[in-house]
Amino acid sequence: MNNPEFSVIIESYNLSEGGAKGIFIEVLDKIVSIVADSGNGELIVIDVDNSINLAQLLQKHSMIVKCVSAHGMGYDSAKQRAVQEASGEFVIFLDGDCVPQSGWLDTMLQALRKKDFVACGGYTYYAGGYLSRLMSIMDFGFFYPVESRPLQCYASNNVGFQRGAYLETPVVTENLRCGCFRHAQTLLDRGTPVQLVPEAKVLHEEQSVITERTRQGYDAVVSAWNNPNLAEALWLRCGGILSVFPLYAMNIFLDWKRATLGRGSVGFSKPEYNVSLFLFPMFRLLDSVGMLYAIVRGAIPGGWEGMRLPWAK
Repeated sequence: MNNPEFSVIIESYNLSEGGAKGIFIEVLDKIVSIVADSGNGELIVIDVDNSINLAQLLQKHSMIVKCVSAHGMGYDSAKQRAVQEASGEFVIFLDGDCVPQSGWLDTMLQALRKKDFVACGGYTYYAGGYLSRLMSIMDFGFFYPVESRPLQCYASNNVGFQRGAYLETPVVTENLRCGCFRHAQTLLDRGTPVQLVPEAKVLHEEQSVITERTRQGYDAVVSAWNNPNLAEALWLRCGGILSVFPLYAMNIFLDWKRATLGRGSVGFSKPEYNVSLFLFPMFRLLDSVGMLYAIVRGAIPGGWEGMRLPWAK
């Protein structure tokens, strides 16, 4: 294919973090079929993890699949390499632990073709029991309410860009596993926000609660430090390790607000909703552990010295 309209980029990074190989293979087979049926796209698979033989898996799909080696690279940096290798006018990211739902690709492409926005974010969620739906609010709360609107943050596992716009404003990855929040804020500040496309849905593999909560706490601190325009950055500069308390309180407030806005989307009954209001503060304690780790271990550029605090000298 000489001039594909779009490039779908799928990564194997989640395997290195304990993702299920079975889900990755399921997602890969499904997206290969979707791209093949479209007739005007290419599929790029990022080879990050050595635990699975991608060459063998992709052999039968060699006509539409391009494999990009990114061994030793981080989550966002590997994706950036794939964008550089892509040929499509649009690039659409799908993670190997996210199963696209009916109409996912068509919906995303329809939004990008209008060119009203440089980027469109789909809706990512967990399905299953009560805890999974609770984690949907905690991990993907920025989606609620699930309606077409500019996003403060997007899910890197389900987002599409005009390729040229992405290359002009790449994701900054320093000290972060995923720079989606900072990237979304940059695009928002420039007047080119990521637009939520509610119908472009993917079902995310369920995560380890402890691992995901502490990682998100860690990333929250580093994201705040790297973006001085955020109020949280001022808290870090002024309060240091004590800033964990207002960050913890802010997260709980947002959880309560998002649970109210997203109750219908996640299918909470009234009793489930009421119980969630008590559970959010408990789970957010795990985020606080990640925040403390980020501050004490010097994840912030310059460590304590970078914070210019009197007791850091």
